[in-house]
Amino acid sequence: MRKLIYIVLLINILSSCESESCKIDFNKNSELFNKAVKEIKALKLKMNSKEPYYRVVKSFTESTNPIKTNIFDQIEFVECHEDGTIIFQAPNCNKESDFRDVVYFVVYLPLGKNHIERKRNIGKLKELDENWFYGTHISTLAN
Repeated sequence: MRKLIYIVLLINILSSCESESCKIDFNKNSELFNKAVKEIKALKLKMNSKEPYYRVVKSFTESTNPIKTNIFDQIEFVECHEDGTIIFQAPNCNKESDFRDVVYFVVYLPLGKNHIERKRNIGKLKELDENWFYGTHISTLAN
């Protein structure tokens, strides 16, 4: 009986990262994300490199948000990179579990997905739309 309780507890802990607060629903909010990209481009940040640099030109959260579009219902921060990559990252699910760290993000990649692959250690990358991808990065104690 004791083993069964431990197994149930372990399964509950490991599956807690499936919480909706950790995910981004791009399909439901694609208009907001596209509007956010247009507003970010209007800021005239230096994002004209063709190389997949990791250099972050600007990063902002809800409290430092320079755009009008409210995209912070599902994301924690936005990163704008020198090569035009814009990453919209969900909250880190590590807050929900000590054993598993899952980060979901939606990324706008005008120069192709190899630009995100050189910046982040990602688990999965799924194409959502033209120039839009959904990614996950998962770390566990076993990694």
